[in-house]
Amino acid sequence: PSNENSLVLIGVTPDQTGHLSIDSTTLNSLLSSNPDAVKNVFAASGTSTNNALSFVNYGSNTASGSYAVNITQAATQASVTGSTVLTGGLAGAESVTVTDGSGQQAAVNLTAGQSLSSIVSALNTEFGKTYAQQLSVGGFAAGTTSATTLSSLGLNAGDTIAISGTSRTGAAVSSTYTVASGDTVASLLSAIQYAYNQQATATVDAAGNIVLTDNQSGQSSLSLNLAYTNGGGGTFAGFGTSSLAQVGRYAMNISASATSGGALQLADSTYGAGSSFSMTQSANNLGIANASFTGADVAGTIGGLAATGSGQVLTGTAGNASGLSLMYTGSATGSIGTFSASLGVGALYDNMLNTLAMPGSGLVSNDITSMQTSYDNLSQQIANVQAQMNQEQATLLTGFQAMETTIANLNSSGQYLTQLSQMTSNASGSTSSFK
Repeated sequence: PSNENSLVLIGVTPDQTGHLSIDSTTLNSLLSSNPDAVKNVFAASGTSTNNALSFVNYGSNTASGSYAVNITQAATQASVTGSTVLTGGLAGAESVTVTDGSGQQAAVNLTAGQSLSSIVSALNTEFGKTYAQQLSVGGFAAGTTSATTLSSLGLNAGDTIAISGTSRTGAAVSSTYTVASGDTVASLLSAIQYAYNQQATATVDAAGNIVLTDNQSGQSSLSLNLAYTNGGGGTFAGFGTSSLAQVGRYAMNISASATSGGALQLADSTYGAGSSFSMTQSANNLGIANASFTGADVAGTIGGLAATGSGQVLTGTAGNASGLSLMYTGSATGSIGTFSASLGVGALYDNMLNTLAMPGSGLVSNDITSMQTSYDNLSQQIANVQAQMNQEQATLLTGFQAMETTIANLNSSGQYLTQLSQMTSNASGSTSSFK
């Protein structure tokens, strides 16, 4: 269809009652000859004059139309290429440590004479590995096994071991194990696992160390401390400080390769400013200085309007291009082509619904928030008026009680005066009779 926002051109028209009717002949013909055009009537899509430029997403303010795209900075990966030709093998042994942007490390020991292909393989093998975090706490004698009784190690019934640390997510762990008669090392190991909600496995190695291993590979905040108290009179010397036997790690997004000139190249697989790694060596036989390496975000404009880059995605931030996200995978800069955006009726309805119903920012949400604010304000006013009424009522009651007290006092005084008057009258009568 020439106008991809038009339902009429695919055979959907309103009837006299306002209901939509479908011309199946027209629709079926288009579905057979140009199904993408029918799809575009409903969906958001676009075409580009540059194969390296593709549609990612649109925003509530994005408008259909053609947009000239200008790139001032193509997205790059963090990468480094050695200056030493290694076709004759590595000049000397060295250890290499590569740390990615999230802090994960890969350490590889290289040997003198090692070939470039072997170096690449060794590095990529290590980059691809995952590790579970593992901790070690000393204290028991070498040769201790899970079946060894705690009493034989100097722990008596009634002694306690405080178990503390953090889980892989960083949540605090705290528990206390009390030694009972007949307990073995396995009893303590079970108590440790219980304290960590069975998300880590506790074992004892040949050297007598308590070893705690995360049940999941990857970055972890797992930590462990054991504190002994001889409340039962035991003679155990206590546990040592926890040490990190293995750092938890996911596979790293870094790869090694050989250049056509026989040098080593390292590169992060992701693009943008978030792509980074650093490298340290015990000796520089690879022709790469110890340093940090960072990628760059794509930068440019869409339709001559401002845009921001994140990795290889450029997103418009102004005017009709606002919210339009395009991915540019090329390396050329300048005017790299034109992107034609088409927002079908489905996408437009979606924008309209988002405008109305988006949680937190939609019109309906804003109205609900406004009404709730008005309700809260009215409720507060009612509460204030009620408080004033209660205060006024208390004042009136106090005044009424004071008035009742005054009336009672007056009545009492009246009764006293009446009695006094009667007594005076009686006294006068008696005096007259006596005369």
